[in-house]
Amino acid sequence: MALTTPTETRPPNQELTSFDRGQILGEIKRGASQRQVAESLGCSRGAVRYTMKVLGERVNGATASRSGRPRKTTKEQDKALCDRLRSEPSILLHVLHQTMLPTVSFNTMQARLREEGLKMWKKKSRPFLNHQRAAQRLAWAKEHEHWTVAQWKRVLWSDECCVEKSAGQRSEWVYRASKDKWKPFAIQPTLRSSRASVQVWAAFSGRGRSRLVFCEGDPESARGGNTGRTYQRLLEQELPLLYHHDASGTFSTLFMHDNAPIHTANVVKNWLDESPYEIINWPPYSPDLNPIEHCWRPLKLNAHTIAPQLSTMTSKDQAKELLHQVLPGAWSNIPWSHFNKLIESMPRRIKAVIDAEGWYTKY
Repeated sequence: MALTTPTETRPPNQELTSFDRGQILGEIKRGASQRQVAESLGCSRGAVRYTMKVLGERVNGATASRSGRPRKTTKEQDKALCDRLRSEPSILLHVLHQTMLPTVSFNTMQARLREEGLKMWKKKSRPFLNHQRAAQRLAWAKEHEHWTVAQWKRVLWSDECCVEKSAGQRSEWVYRASKDKWKPFAIQPTLRSSRASVQVWAAFSGRGRSRLVFCEGDPESARGGNTGRTYQRLLEQELPLLYHHDASGTFSTLFMHDNAPIHTANVVKNWLDESPYEIINWPPYSPDLNPIEHCWRPLKLNAHTIAPQLSTMTSKDQAKELLHQVLPGAWSNIPWSHFNKLIESMPRRIKAVIDAEGWYTKY
């Protein structure tokens, strides 16, 4: 039987394909010798012989999966390693390696952790909670669990924010090689200067937003900062502009502020008690439940879009003056759809607190 001569020699140690093995089987069935088949396909006679030997063990001529290098750890060791890390999530990896798997390499231990989806993450920053505070948050969430978005739109969400001249600067990204890490084009420069910041107050509800109010501080206080007296005067000036009446002539708005010391000062409490405004009670340490917290980031980004020179100004007084000029416009430039989305997120925020049993949430 005449077989064609291969036009090129197969590279050494190249594995036969399923098609090659099918050709071997076909030629052998037609009566060709193993030498003739090897010469035709450009492979060794040993490859032809082994192909015929394991013919019944292969499925459609495919190579069976190989076992690879034996694992250096047992299932019991892997489980003990992961259990230790879950019980001590802040343990240093070199300590974990020395105490749990000292006979294998550090890389092998890391590979076992990756198989279980365990990797190191930077801890998230959140206000300190204890069991009492978590229980108060859970009780508040359950009390408002069935509130609709329409009810949440009645709430006037308020808070203060300290805006620094460098806060809100967008991070810059660059394509570079690893060796260019410290080249000037790969650096986002910052300037060290005296702290230039202003404190602002704002609020919004489903009916609209307030103006942005600058908190100038109390000249009678020791440090000249914002106090209960200045906060009470601010509320006295701003709330009448933001409250709305329903058909019966009573206020339909609920005022929300957190438990900051200036909010709970006696002068503020007494004034609110005597005022016609209804206050919504608020759980402790719960910025994740106050949607206005998610307005400060776009406020700062907008300010730097309007005045990008803010981050490089060295004069404290000039920077504060510029902040006073640009922040009102930056507040007005936040689209109303952003506020709507925040209000519509309240049922999800409530559910998240309930699911976390009063502890931390992603908000």
